[in-house]
Amino acid sequence: MQDDDCVGLREQKRRKTQRRIEDSATKLVDEHGFGAVTVEEICADAGISRRTFFNYFDSKASAVMGSPSREFAPELTEWFLTAPTDNVLELSLTLIATHVDDHYDRPEIHARRQRIAQDSEAAAESFARKRAKAKELRELIQKRLENNPGDKQDPRMSPRCEAALIASLLRESLWLVATGDFYSTDKTLTENLRHSAQIITSYAKGLAW
Repeated sequence: MQDDDCVGLREQKRRKTQRRIEDSATKLVDEHGFGAVTVEEICADAGISRRTFFNYFDSKASAVMGSPSREFAPELTEWFLTAPTDNVLELSLTLIATHVDDHYDRPEIHARRQRIAQDSEAAAESFARKRAKAKELRELIQKRLENNPGDKQDPRMSPRCEAALIASLLRESLWLVATGDFYSTDKTLTENLRHSAQIITSYAKGLAW
């Protein structure tokens, strides 16, 4: 029990430090612009060292825009690859929502990020990072479809192509949520992502070529 308590306290401390860094990063960039703020200034405002900063985030963009560039947790990956489902899209949506949920649970931080996302430099950084995460997601979905051919929506399509379509849809859905265009504080992150994905797919059905 003591060991569990220690782990719990360490996790609380870790989350508190992470949130303090995000608060300082978003506050400073919201006030001065993405390009005008340095990691050193974020560290000074948060009362931490550069070493501590990089223990939590791999770049200024990660701290400012959220969703640190970390791999999916092993237990989350295992769940995704083995959980029974008749809807891989819904399973993938839940995976993403679980992975980034702690970056959307504070309205003030999220509001700052919505404003910051209008900055072209910040938007470019965020897009590059989301693209990298989408590649990781695509590879994971592809593995799921290869291991479970019955999960495929279209048997004529290769697992790689179907995985690319699902990952792309979720990447754009997450972008809409992140910029605030289709984000509601009355909904969970999963519900917001699902709503954004539904808007994209409904719009696509109406397109004529």
